[in-house]
Amino acid sequence: MTINRYEKGGVPTKAQSDYIKLLIDNDDKFIEKVKEAHKNGRINDKTYGKIVSEELNANISKGQIQDNINN
Repeated sequence: MTINRYEKGGVPTKAQSDYIKLLIDNDDKFIEKVKEAHKNGRINDKTYGKIVSEELNANISKGQIQDNINN
């Protein structure tokens, strides 16, 4: 929902921007939040599976994970 808001021209608050930067810069925190989102039903099994399977491949980049999610 947040990303959709940004795509429509909404501007993130300073706190939101800082949090997004944290997730971009910290792979472990990103994966932790993905697992938490799946556990709480905020992302589906297909999306979770794509991210987790990519997490297991140490040579994968975050950009590639994001590309997989979008496909």
